[in-house]
Amino acid sequence: MTRFARRQRFLVGTRFATSVIDVVGRFFGMPADTIRGPARDQGTCRARMICMFILRGATSMSCPEIGRLFNGRDHATVIYALKTVETWLVRDPELRLDLIEIACVVAARTRPAQLDAQAPPPRMLPARVEPLAQAIPDESHLRHAG
Repeated sequence: MTRFARRQRFLVGTRFATSVIDVVGRFFGMPADTIRGPARDQGTCRARMICMFILRGATSMSCPEIGRLFNGRDHATVIYALKTVETWLVRDPELRLDLIEIACVVAARTRPAQLDAQAPPPRMLPARVEPLAQAIPDESHLRHAG
């Protein structure tokens, strides 16, 4: 990959990442600077890990590139975040619905003109999440007493 192509990919990824961080921040009720910053409270860390998870699955950015977006964090921190969110997804099916909601808002905010024509279209959720869709039972057959 040429230097220009790498730079284009990073710029597209950075613009998309800004949208993801903004949407996740609004979803969790905190400013984007807090998510990018050094705060280590539980709510901020959860939002930051979810951002990293979405960015890794939706872009071709590497773990070090994603780490740089979050106050220069190490790639190992990003890997830990990915594994942690995957664990959360197994334990909490509602989180998957939250991720889908966030992805829909990001997709609505991200115009095709912002994306590089040569870059692959972003996947909103990693392929690893899709098997969870079949694991969540369909509750439409249940009747609500009322």
